Amino acid sequence: MTNTTTEPILKTTIRHRCGHTGQYVITKPRAVNWLRTQPCRACAAVEQQRQAATFERTHNLPPLIGTEKQIAFAAQIRCRIIHELLQLRRKIPNPVPPGPNQPRARAFLRLLEKTKRCTSARAWIDRKDFKATPEAINAILSKGVTA
Repeated sequence: MTNTTTEPILKTTIRHRCGHTGQYVITKPRAVNWLRTQPCRACAAVEQQRQAATFERTHNLPPLIGTEKQIAFAAQIRCRIIHELLQLRRKIPNPVPPGPNQPRARAFLRLLEKTKRCTSARAWIDRKDFKATPEAINAILSKGVTA
């Protein structure tokens, strides 16, 4: 691959904040300083898994089903999507007790509960690019949510 930038390519070893080192090909000098402030890839993955496990316990999520590698990847995706949904949930007026004039709020809560019950690691991986935006949720809710 040809370097089309005017900046030189630097092959270097960087010591991360966790103390581990990694080999990198650097095209931007400021990347060296930034990488030094970050954990190495392995430590970052361990931290993400720890955060996902904490989130799963806090939100009482069922265990995922799949290979070990699928479960590790899917857990992070599931936590991100459910976190986004919970952030959107805070923007909905309190639907408890749900009244007849709040069908969208009730539908959203059904969607959230159905999402929490999904245990297929493969299904979460298939949705890795999903962003829980108001527009995306409205599109889902307009199709109807069943329990």
